[in-house]
Amino acid sequence: MRGVYMRCRFAMLLAMVFLIGALLPTQAATAQLDSVLGVSWGASTEQVRQIMAKNNFSFYKETTDVVSGTPILSFKGMYAGYPAYIYVHFIDGQMWQLVASLWEDDIGGLNYPFDDLSKLLSGKYGQSYRNDSYNLPVHSPKQLVPITKYIWSIGGEAKTITLSKRPTFTAGQDKMLGSVSVTYANVELYNALKNKSRQNI
Repeated sequence: MRGVYMRCRFAMLLAMVFLIGALLPTQAATAQLDSVLGVSWGASTEQVRQIMAKNNFSFYKETTDVVSGTPILSFKGMYAGYPAYIYVHFIDGQMWQLVASLWEDDIGGLNYPFDDLSKLLSGKYGQSYRNDSYNLPVHSPKQLVPITKYIWSIGGEAKTITLSKRPTFTAGQDKMLGSVSVTYANVELYNALKNKSRQNI
């Protein structure tokens, strides 16, 4: 009788453990990426300026994307403990992409920050997949520069995070500093705003 009681009790405890495990959300599952550095997707340029200033980022400059003609706001500050430049991209007046770039001359090397950020992002957003590519510098159209990339997909393909490492490139007198960058993109929002602007033509 005692053996039956112990087996029933063990089965109940085991069922409770599985139930609790199922109910407790994992860290990766709860990371929905509703905002980046405190800036919500779709924020206006003025909202971005205010939030970045509140979060101790100093305004650097405003430029225009050479391809799309849309504005890019640049800021300087600390990202994950590293000095960084933050580039915020807009479409139809709404923020859809943010890029944090760490330059080799500021951080002293690329491997440790790259590995460190990879661990931080994996801990928050789960497993990434590797998708390396090459960059064709304007300075030397004959030489390809390899770029190491890890990509996280959130909500299917709705949002992506891309961690990239590009080594320092030298061609004659020209030098392109190496960098580690993290690109947060709301692909779903970008496509929606792009389609909206086409319909208004």
